[in-house]
Amino acid sequence: MKKHTYGSKTKLMSNNYLEDNIYWRLHHGGFFNRFYSFQIGMGLAHTFNKNLVVYNIKDQYGTNILSPALFTNTPLGPREEIITKTDDNFFDLIEYDRTLLRDKILLPNIDNFTKDEIKYNKEIKNYYCVSGSNNYELEFSKNKIKIELEPIKNYHFNNTSTLSNYSTFFLNRTLELDRVIDSVKIKKEYRDFAKMVAESLGEFNGIHARMTDHKHVHEIQEKEILDAIVKLKGKKIVVLTDEIKNDIWKNKDVIFFDNFILDNFKEEFLSLSSRSEIVFGLIGALVMSYANDFIGTYGSTFTSFIQRNILNKKEISFKFLGKDIVKDSDIFSWLDYIDGPPIEFVRDWKESKIKKEAI
Repeated sequence: MKKHTYGSKTKLMSNNYLEDNIYWRLHHGGFFNRFYSFQIGMGLAHTFNKNLVVYNIKDQYGTNILSPALFTNTPLGPREEIITKTDDNFFDLIEYDRTLLRDKILLPNIDNFTKDEIKYNKEIKNYYCVSGSNNYELEFSKNKIKIELEPIKNYHFNNTSTLSNYSTFFLNRTLELDRVIDSVKIKKEYRDFAKMVAESLGEFNGIHARMTDHKHVHEIQEKEILDAIVKLKGKKIVVLTDEIKNDIWKNKDVIFFDNFILDNFKEEFLSLSSRSEIVFGLIGALVMSYANDFIGTYGSTFTSFIQRNILNKKEISFKFLGKDIVKDSDIFSWLDYIDGPPIEFVRDWKESKIKKEAI
């Protein structure tokens, strides 16, 4: 038997490749959709002491990560001077606990891995997992299906949507589970670059305004931008947006992230392993994670990633353009939320905070 270790956890891998696996259809979408999906898969593998086999690394068209830059002619603004419109491999951009991941498979659709596999074939938002003691399980589950995986058996999560926030998926996360979730990170090269940029900016507040491909979720209005600027005044305001040339930005006293990189870190960016539009966006999200205060775009996992990161540095309220701050419920933040359930991943919550000892 081959041992896997993570923290204080010891894992035994069977010599038989075809047993004790979770076969995980990685959600296909933008980088952060894939990132969130992978965190859930890794968390399940840890919780049930199984090996993870991930597939759908590329979709049926051979695409790794969905990026508007690859499929549209929408002007991207100043960043076009330095980025490449290339399709990065998701796993080339991240770090993770490699002891849990048994295999990565490019194929987008696999009906069966083994004859005796047990399928969880609904969208992952229909499920939940208890990793620690089960206090308030009824309130947490809200009629979702509890995942219970037995030893040795194989399980196949084959729905096209395996996207969820770990905050609303795992009940009572243990310290070890938080460590596994936190092990999934953007690569250190890009984290280090972002830290250098953030330190150069000094103290700042941030706005993420997603405008081109997200109008069907929330179409940002100029008044929302003006309101955000008023709320964030007192410190320089850095804006990360996919539509700098929109008239909405005229005569606004803000610093555009794109311009700041081109004016101050062009050569450093050009020296990175990847200079893709995808990587430019990841660095933007990482830099925004250093903001003192931040207002993002409702319904965007990109915004949620930033809010999660800031929350792990300091206590904040999750703020959105054009949305009032929601008062958190006493048991779980989302219980009194009336503008769409959290299982629809339109936003994340303070329950996403990783235990300090796990970081």
